[in-house]
Amino acid sequence: MSAAADGDTIRIAKGNYHTANARGAWQVAKSVTIIGGYDETEDAAGKPSENPSATILYGNRIPDGNGKTTRVMSIIGTADRIIRVTVENLTMTGGNGTYDVYASGRGGGLYNRYSETVLRGVVISGNTASDDGSNDAFGGGICNEMAVLTITGNSVIRNNIASAGGVGSAFGGGISNSGRLAVDGNTRIENNTASVGTGAGSGGGIFSSGETAKLFVSHSVIIGNKAVDNPSGDQEASGGGIDNTAGAYAELAVGTVVKDNIATTGLGTGFGGGVSNTFASTLLFFAGLVTSNTAISNLSNTAEARGGGIYNDNLSTLEWEDLTAFIHSNTATAGSGTSTGTDIYSKYAYNVFFPVVEHITSDREIRTHAVKNGGTFWFTLKTDSDYKDQTQLVLANDRPLTPSDSMGDGMYQYTLTITEDVVFYIAFKSIITLPDIPLMPGFTLTPDPGEYITRSDDTFTFSLQKEKKYKGIEPVVRIGETLLLPSGIEGDTIYRYSLLAKEDADIQITTNRHVVMLSDPPQGLSLTTDQPLVYATANNTFAFTLNVTDDQFKHILPTVLVNGISTMPTGKNDGSYRYILDIRGYTDVQIEFKHHSVTVPYSPMSVTMNRVPGRYDIQSDSAFNFTLTVTDSKLADIAPFVAVNGSPLLFSGKQGSFIYLYSLKTTEDVLIRIEADYYAVTFAAPPESVAAVTPEPGEYFAFVGTDFTFTLNPKEQYLDAYLEVVAGNDTIYPVRDSNGQFTMSLSGLRKDISVTAFLFYKVVIHPSIFIDMDILPGEHKVVPGSDLIFKLKPYEQYTNIVPTVIVNGDIWQLPPVESDGWYTISLPATKDTDIQIQLLPEASLFPANAVKMYSSGGSLAIESAAGEIPVTVTTLAGRVKARQKVTGTKSIALPAGIYIVRAGIETRKITVR
Repeated sequence: MSAAADGDTIRIAKGNYHTANARGAWQVAKSVTIIGGYDETEDAAGKPSENPSATILYGNRIPDGNGKTTRVMSIIGTADRIIRVTVENLTMTGGNGTYDVYASGRGGGLYNRYSETVLRGVVISGNTASDDGSNDAFGGGICNEMAVLTITGNSVIRNNIASAGGVGSAFGGGISNSGRLAVDGNTRIENNTASVGTGAGSGGGIFSSGETAKLFVSHSVIIGNKAVDNPSGDQEASGGGIDNTAGAYAELAVGTVVKDNIATTGLGTGFGGGVSNTFASTLLFFAGLVTSNTAISNLSNTAEARGGGIYNDNLSTLEWEDLTAFIHSNTATAGSGTSTGTDIYSKYAYNVFFPVVEHITSDREIRTHAVKNGGTFWFTLKTDSDYKDQTQLVLANDRPLTPSDSMGDGMYQYTLTITEDVVFYIAFKSIITLPDIPLMPGFTLTPDPGEYITRSDDTFTFSLQKEKKYKGIEPVVRIGETLLLPSGIEGDTIYRYSLLAKEDADIQITTNRHVVMLSDPPQGLSLTTDQPLVYATANNTFAFTLNVTDDQFKHILPTVLVNGISTMPTGKNDGSYRYILDIRGYTDVQIEFKHHSVTVPYSPMSVTMNRVPGRYDIQSDSAFNFTLTVTDSKLADIAPFVAVNGSPLLFSGKQGSFIYLYSLKTTEDVLIRIEADYYAVTFAAPPESVAAVTPEPGEYFAFVGTDFTFTLNPKEQYLDAYLEVVAGNDTIYPVRDSNGQFTMSLSGLRKDISVTAFLFYKVVIHPSIFIDMDILPGEHKVVPGSDLIFKLKPYEQYTNIVPTVIVNGDIWQLPPVESDGWYTISLPATKDTDIQIQLLPEASLFPANAVKMYSSGGSLAIESAAGEIPVTVTTLAGRVKARQKVTGTKSIALPAGIYIVRAGIETRKITVR
């Protein structure tokens, strides 16, 4: 090997090979290909044997080492010279990394550094990283550091040990990796052990650690490996198959099998029987199988176990594909310690146990399943044909789960969103219904009435306990027509029952004798019977009599409630009332004697009443009826005002125009008040702009306390007009409804009143301060169809300026000025109108010595011929916008608007445009 050059191929014949003592391990420092299995007679082009055991490389025996050996092979390049090496078709065995000068305790079979190495069809077995006992050991078979290693082509890494004893920690029984490691091509990593001593062990098959560590596994098997294999060892073990830690990255892809691995056989804690992923690492499980792994296999172990299949701590990331990556049938612990995560321990996933089910078949395997947090676990259950009349019972953590779909023929589909570890229980169920027993006083049912779901063939128990005073009354329990006898009676008061649940059962509970419970009669009544509490034979009758003791109330019927239902007497005679009850069960009889007084007043003038004034005593909740007749013909169709205890009472019926029927329900003592004072309402005719009015104009009468209501409907062309109503001394502006009508209701009227209504539009006039008018500025109300007529003229000094009238934004054509300087304006009222009256321009045509003020170029222009003058500019609201002293001509920048300008002793309104 030392003689080879880069790019050479070294062919090794069949046989067993040891290096010379002085050379130590087989040293590879160049880019070469090494192939074993050749016959000695074959030429360079010959094809080697495909049996890797035909060529075996051994670790070098150490002089005076009592049989101890060195590592088998070291492939080492440099940081600035990466070599590329391929090793094929040979076996490396018997190596020990303890005694190598370079990288002691690392890689018993192979140490790979600064190299891109491929192992194809290679067996690495029976090697040890360290047997020192006190130091840590890395990679019993292979240690891959700062290098790229691919293991493929049916290669086997088996029976290697990282640490052969002592207290040192062991990392990677088969392989220790801190570089890039790819395992594929039907490679097997089997029966390797990280530690057989008393130290901790990590990664029985593979230990991959550090942020530079990348692990890719596909089409390969990692089986039968152990992180710690020492029944008496009490140190922590993690990752029986794989330990991916300290920021490492790992992918398990199609064809990966992680099976029958054990984190520890000892007494320490065990994390991840199959795979451990910790300390900010990433594990992506795309496809494959993690099964039959165990975190702790020692039956005597009492320590904590997490993740029989996979352990993933809260700092790390775990992702897997539900449909192609499977995790099941793993065991967290075989001991008695705390066990968490049968298949998986992770914030990303939960364990779902699916059980064996008799007489029900399922499409789910009977095992533990790992399901993502928030994922959906679904399954189908089909009842065997002989049990199709049975109802399936599915419990998820003892909570009932109902089918998501019925597929017919006894087949049901179930789905459950997984947010915790779940244990399913599946069997046939029976629903036992315990009845309410409110009509059985003195009996207590345990458990409470309701539906109870029980497993078929389970025994359902309940009990009835009675009070001692009901001696002689026995419970009668039936299921359908079948009598259920007590399974035990305690002290003649407790009756216990048990029922074998074979099907749904509705339990009926009665007694052999029924109780009639009579309440004490209220004041004013006496009761004729033997005693308040009466035993009556089942299916019999029971009679009693109530007597009214006060002659004043003999006409009032007592109230008798039998089990909450009002019951009428079977006979009555002068205040005595006879009742006969048909007894079918416990009977509760409540007796009430409620009555109220109704005080009727004398009728006022113009009204007569069919009741004599005075007090009436009547039964509570009954109706008191009376009739009022209006005797004044001018009050036709006007109902008198009636109040009951201060609240108005409307009539319930009417006969003709003068007779009113009233009815009230007596729930308290009542005082009736009747008022017949009336008032007159004179309703004036509305203007022509109103199309219709209800009622028609005229004089109307109404009783005091009643309302007078009327409606006005404007003509179509005036639907946007306002309405003003003058009712006596009040002026009201009603709001138009959605139909364009005005409805007014005058309430609380107690005197005669006149009502006038008219429509109007709002006309608002804004004159210049230099304009005189014969009406006031501001808002005016104008009746639709009429004209607003007013006169205006400029101040005397401005008579040579023709005013500008702007109506709703449009310039109004002024009529000719009259001889006295006035203009007469006549505007028809057809809508709301805004009128602006201006002198344009309100500027230069003033006396020669006057200050000139006008709008110019978006600013206010001031010209003062009389020297310096003070100028103040305010808004119409009085807010000061500018205050300056002006000499000559000056422009003051202002926003567009109307301003009051005071210059010296002159004041004007100026519009700045």
